Amino acid sequence: MSEKERSQFELQQSQAEVERLQSQLQQTQEELAQAQTTIRAMESSKFWKLRTSWFEIKEFTSLGTNDYINFWFKKIVKKISILRLANKIEQDKLVSDEKSHSELAPKYTENLFREAQRSAVIARLEIAKFYEVNFSKGLWTLTPNLSYNSCSTPCISVIVTLFNYSEYIVECLESLAKSVTSNLPGGFEVLVIDDCSTDNSVDIVEAYLNKSEIPICLIKKSLNTGLADARNTGIKLARAPYIFILDADNWIYPNCFPTLYREIQSGKYASVYSLIGRFDSKSGEEIGLLSCYPWSVERLVKNPYIDAMAMFSRETVLKVGGYSTELIHHGWFGWEDYDLWLKLAQSDYACKLVPQVLCSYRVHTSSMINTTNYYTYNIAKYFVKKFAGFVEQYAHLDTLFGFKREDIT
Repeated sequence: MSEKERSQFELQQSQAEVERLQSQLQQTQEELAQAQTTIRAMESSKFWKLRTSWFEIKEFTSLGTNDYINFWFKKIVKKISILRLANKIEQDKLVSDEKSHSELAPKYTENLFREAQRSAVIARLEIAKFYEVNFSKGLWTLTPNLSYNSCSTPCISVIVTLFNYSEYIVECLESLAKSVTSNLPGGFEVLVIDDCSTDNSVDIVEAYLNKSEIPICLIKKSLNTGLADARNTGIKLARAPYIFILDADNWIYPNCFPTLYREIQSGKYASVYSLIGRFDSKSGEEIGLLSCYPWSVERLVKNPYIDAMAMFSRETVLKVGGYSTELIHHGWFGWEDYDLWLKLAQSDYACKLVPQVLCSYRVHTSSMINTTNYYTYNIAKYFVKKFAGFVEQYAHLDTLFGFKREDIT
């Protein structure tokens, strides 16, 4: 082989090696891009925040670092959103191309955020359940005022669920302070369940209860586990035979409690509910009514028509299992009240409408119902299985759980 031929051969080999290295580099860059996408997805799912929260809980509760706890936590972590998010990335076929990414980003980001939120809540619920079962106490702290400590036998426990409603919570509590109590033996207590608010809601409530004459106890949860679990926490800690459910962005009229208390005492009712006035949060304008119809199981199976704001027998609610936390596996919060009404009906309990406007429901953009509506189809399909007896009993209904029968069965 001549010197020229040898040089050409070596050049060809060098070019081949360069091409091989370029191919490896491209493959590495693609793998890196995919890894970065997955990391961003994990961060958006608040996975690392959840992990940090867990170690904060261990410090808060003095759980230590024994092998059993760590093994259990690893099992929980597997249930978080990593695989789900990775699958979603693959399904959406996100690519590095800026144009394609910009077209997919809004839909992808919105759906991914919803799924990440759900996955994180599911994991926190598992942690809270584990802790309560194994350590016989809940992950929360109590801050009562003097009036609460001296009110040992209230007849009504008002359960106010709070999450980032600093703008509305004072108006809610003020409406309770104006309540008529003359016909309420033992009066009422207020349990404010804060589900890990990130605004100054807790500070506002603490300042309010310190100067308030009504019995108030602030329950600060250590984990954000959602509306159903927050209400269940209130039910567990309630000291009265009757409970009233109230979200922190709504309010009641002064005669609400004595009117509902009188009605629930008059018969063997699991719950009594009133007409509820809807109002626009910005303008204050009235925009209709909620909970308008008398108790009817058939109507209930057909559509959700009763709001959560109502008075219940605490014992009865506990008998049917309280608010169902498993709904988060099928959707979002907002239909746990519908689920509770259905469970009461399923167990043959009677409820009653009081045809007076006793409560007010705020309509605003940050209301949970805006996210709930995205998942109602999935929850309705789940209800077909959960309440299969109703589906069979009311076979003549074209509408079930707010949807056409043919669409969900």
